[in-house]
Amino acid sequence: MLFCPFCREAFDDVTRCPDHDVALVTLRELGQLAAAVAPDDGLLPLMSGRCGRWQVALGALATLVAFGCPFGELQGEISVQNSLLALARARALRLWIVPAAAVALLLMLYRRRTPQQLRSARLAALFVSCLPAVVVGYTWYGAHQAALTLADKTSSPVSFHLGYGSVLVFGSALVLAWGSCRLGVQRRPSVH
Repeated sequence: MLFCPFCREAFDDVTRCPDHDVALVTLRELGQLAAAVAPDDGLLPLMSGRCGRWQVALGALATLVAFGCPFGELQGEISVQNSLLALARARALRLWIVPAAAVALLLMLYRRRTPQQLRSARLAALFVSCLPAVVVGYTWYGAHQAALTLADKTSSPVSFHLGYGSVLVFGSALVLAWGSCRLGVQRRPSVH
């Protein structure tokens, strides 16, 4: 006796489901297919990377690492380079949003552990995942304008170049946005 993986009806004398045109499977294989997909309200393990969790966790951790890396470098008669952390501790208090957003996403993954809960947090996760890149972009724009003003006032060439910390924030924002859109989405087993 074979079963259709979609409608789960039993058939005796055929090898393909007449309604769905897929290969029929044994009862054991039907059970394995059902076990491969977590129930919608089933609790995922804390360290599980399924349902888009690994992309969000990776992006949040990369954002935290980027916070300690160089934001950019002001080049002219003298050269100055600062990390996002140093700038946040000085005058750019809005840069504290960068690690706060990363920690908020990690806490969301800790608190929401079922596919249904993760899907309900998708929009909020997408919004929070964009915050670090927006804040760093706004700060970069201000630094670029300050470099232009300084060049005009001193009549010497002054330029601002992004550091790899900023680039890492922008890259991790892409990973975070991708993971946020996939939160709660389960891969369905392939049926031949």
